[in-house]
Amino acid sequence: MWKVVQKFQPKGKLVKPIILALAIGGVAVVAFCLGRCGGRSGADANLSDPSTILQDQAFHHVSSDSNYDKRVVAYIYNNIPITREDLGEYLIARFGTQRLEFLANRRIVELECKAKGIVISDAEIEQQFQEDLKSFGKTPLTEKQFVEQILHRFNKTLYEWKEDVIRPKLMLTQLARPRVHVTEEDLHKTFEAKYGDKMQCRMIVYPEKTPKIKLDEIWAKVSKSEEEFREAARNQFVPHLASKGGELPYPIHHHFPVAEIEKEAFSLKEGDVSRLMELPDKTWIILKCDKHLPQDPTKTFAEERLALHTEIFQVKLQQEANVVFEDLRRKAAPALFLCDETHRMDVVQGPQPEPNVQPAAYDPSGALPPPLPDKNGSTH
Repeated sequence: MWKVVQKFQPKGKLVKPIILALAIGGVAVVAFCLGRCGGRSGADANLSDPSTILQDQAFHHVSSDSNYDKRVVAYIYNNIPITREDLGEYLIARFGTQRLEFLANRRIVELECKAKGIVISDAEIEQQFQEDLKSFGKTPLTEKQFVEQILHRFNKTLYEWKEDVIRPKLMLTQLARPRVHVTEEDLHKTFEAKYGDKMQCRMIVYPEKTPKIKLDEIWAKVSKSEEEFREAARNQFVPHLASKGGELPYPIHHHFPVAEIEKEAFSLKEGDVSRLMELPDKTWIILKCDKHLPQDPTKTFAEERLALHTEIFQVKLQQEANVVFEDLRRKAAPALFLCDETHRMDVVQGPQPEPNVQPAAYDPSGALPPPLPDKNGSTH
């Protein structure tokens, strides 16, 4: 339901929240597209095929060296070697099923970039990283603050962020860029959404399968009493709304993604409570209009046109990057055969596995990631 609530944000203000969402949890291009774990360790890089165009140095070994896997990475007791092959098998056994899908997805994108002559330089990655740092609130984060406040919470390194988030993101956006166009209709709708009149509302959300008779009883109470509405709003099941008494993060605006909500909100007078409404995700909502906000008289379409174009283009670019990736993945039809310790096939698409191995369904959104072990060996 919170995904629906977030749609109350005007279109023109989507760019920075998209970057923030990427940084703190993986809700944008890379988190959606490039695997369940949202990243891989530097050691994981050694598991790849050396013949591709991977940019990071961990992949830059020489494929013609037949002794590459036997190269020594450590010694114990002065003369007992640990080889790259030893290390690779160790990591595959522990993290292989978690990282394989990410690696396959990344390879798909890299091969398409190679075919189109797209190369992302280290300088471009650093430039994007610096822009990301500026997007966190009013005061830009320093690199140290970003590592300590963001990456450490997710057990990630700066190398992983740059190579597993920024680089694939830039590759996908370069692939998507020629497909993105901003129309006059886009510009006018976004101007109206940002600067037109709006409705400041509070919302109560009820989960799917809540008995209709119970919902009707609740509506009868909250529609007649501000105290009842306030109490219900504070006790609803969406934490972000409950903590603020049902207050939405942004007013409801024109050209709102859910037309039914927009229509209902703009039909209300201040103090009115909406009808009981069922949303497409089967949750139920009740709105209460607190204030009608007039349009901003200081803004004109001509003056805002260039800024609007830039904002809309960036939003469309992120959306189209998702589409590009899904198209590429369907064409590539990856078949992943690495089994976990129970010999269950993690993901299968394409050729069928050996008999008696039952594949699990592929989750393209990565919504059900396997747990990542932390430094203490536990999972989170």
